[in-house]
Amino acid sequence: MKILIASAANSIHTVRWVNSLSERGFDVSLVYLVDHAPQENKISESVTLIPMEATGFFGYFKGCRELRKIYELGDYDFIHAHFASGYGTLVRLAKIKPALLSVWGTDIFGFPKKSWVHRKLIQSNLKYYDVITSTSEVMKEETLKLNRDLKIDVVPFGVDTQFFDAIGLVPHEGIRIAIVKTYLPRYGIKYLIDAVSLVVEHYGKDFDLVLDIYGKGPLESEYIAQIDSLDLGSCVCIKGYVENNKLPEILRSYDMFALSSLEESFGVSAIEAMSVGLPVVASDAVGFVEVIEDGVSGLIVEKGNALAMSKAIIRLIDDSDLRESLARGARQRVMDLYDWDKNVDQMIDIYKEVNHD
Repeated sequence: MKILIASAANSIHTVRWVNSLSERGFDVSLVYLVDHAPQENKISESVTLIPMEATGFFGYFKGCRELRKIYELGDYDFIHAHFASGYGTLVRLAKIKPALLSVWGTDIFGFPKKSWVHRKLIQSNLKYYDVITSTSEVMKEETLKLNRDLKIDVVPFGVDTQFFDAIGLVPHEGIRIAIVKTYLPRYGIKYLIDAVSLVVEHYGKDFDLVLDIYGKGPLESEYIAQIDSLDLGSCVCIKGYVENNKLPEILRSYDMFALSSLEESFGVSAIEAMSVGLPVVASDAVGFVEVIEDGVSGLIVEKGNALAMSKAIIRLIDDSDLRESLARGARQRVMDLYDWDKNVDQMIDIYKEVNHD
């Protein structure tokens, strides 16, 4: 089976899909706008990389003829576009069939709400595709609000449970909390910082507590200012960006994982932490509510509520038995629902149906 995937080559999600499909023996090519070029040594050498000349937002509109030519010359069985508003537009305008589309999150939860023009564009894109996949049930339902006649399969974006395993947790003093998120308003990190301030107030300044914030983004300076204003410099640290392949080792040195998002379509970061056996405290953003079973594999609190977050953290600090119980439940839930190999099998089954049709 010869597959052309249209997606941003600099996204870890794209990298994982193309590498896994190639490992399974498929002939995979990845086409992308030149400003979405992959980072060095991220994509397997067995994947054919095809950078387009088109660039920027308008490249999705101007690059349709170029993509059509690439597809015809490559003699592919079908094309699979990732992200409805960008590559979903490009593939539709190139008039390539058969075609699959994977929706990712902001392309469904955010883009259509910008204006009626944006909504109409997404609706046109969705209607074009033979099959659509979503990483979660909540995103599937949100997509169906745009068109109730769509055929949508849910294929979670899980984790490699052997790589993200619970073996070799690092012993340490005190309580260590981690979050891994892009520094953007919708991820609500400021509420987590406020929550930790309340936790410090509860136990006192001498309590051995650390919150490490991993990621990058435009709000970094604001978080630093917030940490300084709350006098949390001794316990809250901006750690910066970390490569995905280094995450398991890093996460194993923490006691719990916290996520304070205001919006979340699918909780990949939660699943990664759960897979290594960390209890997770998360907001009730829809993506987390689907992934985490409250009281069994984590604790769910009201989004935007620093006090509720702080109380959940204090509850876990005070109850080591609960931490251990949630950690076991978290790992089991990932094994049952979000094992990457099983998710790849699901996608391959869809590919076989499309290719057979």
